[in-house]
This record gives sequence, C-alpha cells and structure tokens, in this order.
Amino acid sequence: SSHFDRVVGRREGSTWTDVMSSVKFDLVIYGATGFTGKLAAQYVSRQYANQIRWAVAGRSRAKLESVKQACAGIPDILVADSDDQGALDAMVAQTKVVVT
Repeated sequence: SSHFDRVVGRREGSTWTDVMSSVKFDLVIYGATGFTGKLAAQYVSRQYANQIRWAVAGRSRAKLESVKQACAGIPDILVADSDDQGALDAMVAQTKVVVT
C-alpha cells in the first residue's frame, strides 16, 4: 500500500467510498490566515457553512482563531505546520478535500 493509503487509513479490500464516508471534514482550507485563504474561508462561511463540515488550518492557532471569528465561529481549527509531516498527515486523514 502507498504512503497516501496509510495516511488516510485505507485498508486492503476497502473502497475509497468507505474511507471518504468516515472522515470528519468535507473541506479543509490550509493556509487560511493568508490573504487568499481568509477570502476563501469567508466565502465558504457565507455560501456553504451549514451544508458542509469544514475547518481552517495553518501554523498559528491564534491567527486561525481570528479567521474563525470572521466566519461567525463556524469552522473547526486544525494546526499544522508545513515542516511537520505528521501534522500534515493527520490533517489530510480527516478530510475529503484540502484547499491550499
């Protein structure tokens, strides 16, 4: 099995539908504290907040809290530094889609 299969928890004989139905989030916006990331988070908050399960992610919990407040406190927060492979793997394993 590949590194990706191990990260997302895909087991021998399981389908991608099995894996995707068990994840916590539909969407994670990684880099949500940057200019474009903030715009993306605000857009998702306005357009899809009650339709999808989503989170904002990045290095700084304090900055992510600010983004969360700008999005009516809706998204969850995931802290993941791009230099920390374990944190990135944990983030990816929890979602269907990562937007960066």
